[in-house]
Amino acid sequence: MGLIPSFDGTVWRLHGGKKAKVLFEISRKELKKEKVWQDEIQ
Repeated sequence: MGLIPSFDGTVWRLHGGKKAKVLFEISRKELKKEKVWQDEIQ
């Protein structure tokens, strides 16, 4: 059992477990905010 990423054009999802349930989800907009925040702290 591993982790499988998926992307539908708007949202990234990380799936895992026997039934591949969604473990984590982030939108492109949220991801861009995270990138900006990480750039500011470096």
